[in-house]
Amino acid sequence: MRIDTAYSFYVIAACAAVTLLTRALPFIVFSGGKTPEHIRYLSAVLPKTIMVILVIYCLRGTVFSEYPYGAGEIMACLAVWAAHSVSRNMYVSVIAGTVCYMLLTRLL
Repeated sequence: MRIDTAYSFYVIAACAAVTLLTRALPFIVFSGGKTPEHIRYLSAVLPKTIMVILVIYCLRGTVFSEYPYGAGEIMACLAVWAAHSVSRNMYVSVIAGTVCYMLLTRLL
């Protein structure tokens, strides 16, 4: 199957237009006035909810009944908690947890 240059251009243009629309739509919809209460509530609650879901998703395959009994995952979670308690910086927390987990999976 041969892909034409024009076809590739149209696909890229369509993807760019959809991406731009989804990024700009909230600003267009809420440009006239005050942000609705339910949207402000979701903006306050969703980041924490998403983080909890990600932690559960990441720990779903951990086997706590076999060696090393999930020690790497637990210590990495504790490293993220400690790093975030000290720095209050999301990037430092993620990097600390990733480095800790990678080291522990190689050592345990």
